[in-house]
Amino acid sequence: MEKTFFAHQLAIYASYHRDARNRATHFIGIPAIMFSVLVVLALWRLPVAGLELSAAAIGAALGLLGWIALDRTIGTAMIVLVMPLLILAEWIARHASVSTHGSCSRFFSSAAGFFQLIGHCVKAAGRPWSTMYSRPLLGRCSSWRKR
Repeated sequence: MEKTFFAHQLAIYASYHRDARNRATHFIGIPAIMFSVLVVLALWRLPVAGLELSAAAIGAALGLLGWIALDRTIGTAMIVLVMPLLILAEWIARHASVSTHGSCSRFFSSAAGFFQLIGHCVKAAGRPWSTMYSRPLLGRCSSWRKR
């Protein structure tokens, strides 16, 4: 069976992330990045087909459709990951002040950056920094799917 382009790219990305410490930091860092973005986007309400939807809900739906189009298994796993983050971001949008949104987003973005930096520093492969970010879209799924 021939690998799809996505499966090939995922295998390359996964090969860069074999170190258990690096993978552990990604399990925290990637969702934290996603949440920090969703919290801010949840503030923007947009009328869509007679409904008021947040930019976070629209962005999450489009992103999840993209993941499902690339790979159904990973797309389904992404739904399980993203939905609780989206629900929490929407709850914060409805019950917290704008300054709380900013603080929450900054905290999770900073924490994510810290965990990602630590994760990439423990890589044993010694690749240059420029090659580490060539496949950012593949983030979390390398842990779910092996070559």
